[in-house]
Amino acid sequence: MITLTNIKQEKVLHIFYAVVFLFSSISSWSQTYATNATTSNTVLSPNEVVTPGLAYDGLVGTAAIVKANAGGLLGIGAYNGYIELQFPGDVPANTTSYVKIATQDNLLTSLLGGSLGTLLANVLGAVLIGNQEFTVGANYNGGLPIVSGNSQVANDFATDKLRIIRNAAGDYLIAITPNAVYNRIKITNRIGATLLGLGNEKTLSVYEAYYITNPPACGGLLTTSFSGSGITLDLLQLGSAGVTNPQNAIDAVTTNYSELKLGLLGVGASVEQTVYLGGVSQTTDVFGIGLSMGGALLNLDVLNNVTVIASKGVTVVQSRTLSQLLALNLLNMQDGVVTTVQMAPLGAVDRITVRFNSLVSVGLVAQNLNFYGITIRTLAVPLITQNNAVCKDGSASIIATTSVAGAQLKWYSDASGDTLLATTASGAPFVTPGLAVTKTYYVEQFTTCAGLLLPVVVTVLIPPSAGVIAGEQTICLTKAPAALTSVSADSGAGISYKWESSPDGIIWTVIPDAILASYQPDVLLKTTFFHRITTITSGITVCSSNPTSSIKVLTKNCMVVSNPMVRQRLKNGA
Repeated sequence: MITLTNIKQEKVLHIFYAVVFLFSSISSWSQTYATNATTSNTVLSPNEVVTPGLAYDGLVGTAAIVKANAGGLLGIGAYNGYIELQFPGDVPANTTSYVKIATQDNLLTSLLGGSLGTLLANVLGAVLIGNQEFTVGANYNGGLPIVSGNSQVANDFATDKLRIIRNAAGDYLIAITPNAVYNRIKITNRIGATLLGLGNEKTLSVYEAYYITNPPACGGLLTTSFSGSGITLDLLQLGSAGVTNPQNAIDAVTTNYSELKLGLLGVGASVEQTVYLGGVSQTTDVFGIGLSMGGALLNLDVLNNVTVIASKGVTVVQSRTLSQLLALNLLNMQDGVVTTVQMAPLGAVDRITVRFNSLVSVGLVAQNLNFYGITIRTLAVPLITQNNAVCKDGSASIIATTSVAGAQLKWYSDASGDTLLATTASGAPFVTPGLAVTKTYYVEQFTTCAGLLLPVVVTVLIPPSAGVIAGEQTICLTKAPAALTSVSADSGAGISYKWESSPDGIIWTVIPDAILASYQPDVLLKTTFFHRITTITSGITVCSSNPTSSIKVLTKNCMVVSNPMVRQRLKNGA
């Protein structure tokens, strides 16, 4: 029996460790860092940017400090500091660069929500206009910005060209994607109008700017952001709408999840979280999306209101509702159980989005969807070509084939993939030890990259009990005996019976068509023994009980000789 069912996240999320490339050197990644910078420092104002070299030293753990000052009375002494990071060469158009930053005010948490940024700022108490502000832009050789954004302008960080995103460590990055060749990124720290003349100073930390030129063959999760529509300030404040802990969907902690929430009153609203991949996938790549939700929503047909979207930039490659994905994967979603579904976009993509649309008839049911993350750029599950049930204490022989040339198969005893049992070639059998109970094994195909785990359930059939039959008797030759009856017998799905006869109770022969719990023998010409065997069948596997105790049907010559002379001759042996 094969079921692609609720795959435990421990294994399917193991690739998430690839995100640490943001903080250490991993040979499979090739990152091009900014190697120089100009700043707003002058002879008269030399400390607007402190330790600027730390923003282009190739270490994302060290930062330049860009200051902004509100100045004194009438704004005297006020300044906006900036740092312009320069790459060693031209960066191709539509290449995304990343800049890790940190602000004093709670701007980035708000801007992470894209189109919800302004509303989130009000909820979080970080007014975008008036306190700390910043601008960012990409240009070529210091010319006019190709792409730019202002933190105080609604939706400036809500497009595919400019976003605030978050990595697995919880750090914030600017993701900027100009549609023309560029070589510089300029970041300016500013003081909002409400603080001017009050002597306030705000700092902005700029850690590094880089872009990726050689993502690993097996992929790697990069970052995430979220957005929403139809969500009001009331929904955010009263219904807790939005996305909570978005970084949990891309970290290495397997029990963590982000929470897409529409609150109690979010009719007509939607919220979505996007996971950005570390490069562009292959057309044959498969993605596993881990989700869970409460039973109350499942009963309201919420599966049609959850959509998974695979895109390359702003171009949608594939869009499927959760109900469609579950049907394709032969899965059922259960209350609170993490369900991982496969998605094969059949095209190159660089991001996966989970969108949660509100339900019209929800009433006062909280609309929450838990997003555990995705496996990325991985191999599809193998194809099981042989998996027969076994009788108790028997060994199963499971055969799987790969979909990728040269791939092998790894077999595990646990859903976390921690206990490797065997490695086999495609089409070679994996033989289990003797099994006393039904057991689930897990198999993946792999080359240099790991694949999705497929649970394979080996069904163990428990042989039925023999039961008891009755009907021992003595009959006359050429007479049919009374029926042999069933005193007790197992019954149910897969249960059947067969009867056997023997002239001596030693050598037994199956009786054709004797398949019921009771049996009516035909006319007997000699003494015969009978017993019954009960079987249980699953597929081609048949498990039999021990035979019942045998029953003897004794036959005798009941002819009556009435002529005294004939009787005498018989008596004398004539």
